[in-house]
Amino acid sequence: MEKLMIIVLFFSVQDSVCWGQDRVEQPLGEMTAIKGDLVTLQCSFSATTTNAYLYWYKQLPNRSPTFILSEFTIGKGTTEDEFKERFYATLDSTSSTVPLTIKNLHVSDSAVYYCALQPTVTETHSTLIQKYIEIDNNFCARLPLQSVGGIITEKYNILQRYLSIYLSIYLSIYLSIYLSIYL
Repeated sequence: MEKLMIIVLFFSVQDSVCWGQDRVEQPLGEMTAIKGDLVTLQCSFSATTTNAYLYWYKQLPNRSPTFILSEFTIGKGTTEDEFKERFYATLDSTSSTVPLTIKNLHVSDSAVYYCALQPTVTETHSTLIQKYIEIDNNFCARLPLQSVGGIITEKYNILQRYLSIYLSIYLSIYLSIYLSIYL
């Protein structure tokens, strides 16, 4: 008797943002894999800058997103220690992609995975403003996130905090695990 674990990946994302704006796109679809497999989550991007900063996040149920890794067009990104052994990505500026590969798939990899392009929020003197988003393919809007007052000195920490709001609403990859036992 052999027990197999079937892991189903379900992707669901907003297709794009307003013309001329930075954006990430993650293809819709479904993928099935067995525990121990290698899986790749696709992410393509369009950036108005020559030095794009791309990030991958993992979010467990009822938790804030956890930073996995970063990749840059110019320079070297970083990977958090807990993910270094099995998670990796390579930014390809020619094809504008930064796929996330997970080796030796575990049940604990069940989570929501986000691909993000920095900056996802911009700073004015006292307010963080979310980048423009496309609504119903016709209307562009931007949403004020929260007044922060004063000069922001730790942009990275603030970006991480507000990034979860942006990503939870507009860019999500749902990774669900279904266990099937075959006799």
